[in-house]
Amino acid sequence: MCIDIPTHLPCISCGKMLPIDQFHNKASNKGRYQKQSSCISCCKEALRKWRVENPLRSTLQTARIAFKTRNVPEGFDLDVDYLKPLDVDICPILGIPMQWNTGANYGKAETEGVKARGTLWQQANSKSLDRIHCTKGYLKGNVLIVSWRANKLKGDATLEEMVKMGEWAKQQLLY
Repeated sequence: MCIDIPTHLPCISCGKMLPIDQFHNKASNKGRYQKQSSCISCCKEALRKWRVENPLRSTLQTARIAFKTRNVPEGFDLDVDYLKPLDVDICPILGIPMQWNTGANYGKAETEGVKARGTLWQQANSKSLDRIHCTKGYLKGNVLIVSWRANKLKGDATLEEMVKMGEWAKQQLLY
């Protein structure tokens, strides 16, 4: 028995009839030839809206993925209620104003053809979940929300390396 696969499907979100390759695969959706009901563009827009409305949940989701894919030690025990008091508007490290990078900048890397990890184009003042001790997991007491710039600068440096870098920078300013 041969099943004819259509070349186009309707998107239930935007109502457009689009080429079948404009839909993500979804093995459980047998009635739609194993394709999602919404097109890729509508799925991305729905995700962007969700991230804008739920920045802490989005951050937790990203942290869970990092925990699973990066083989982070010691576990994961964070929840939204724990992160709420940590969600401040001034970076506790650099003292700069911060904001969630989920609105206008979401997906910017994709539209500009820039290769970036994930789909967010981070800015210096974007809020970022930081593990205080990178040798430990995403655990209560080991995370805070800082600017992406501070998180990037901190990287995986040890306290000794950061102190040496600071001492070197201070000496450069004296000359």
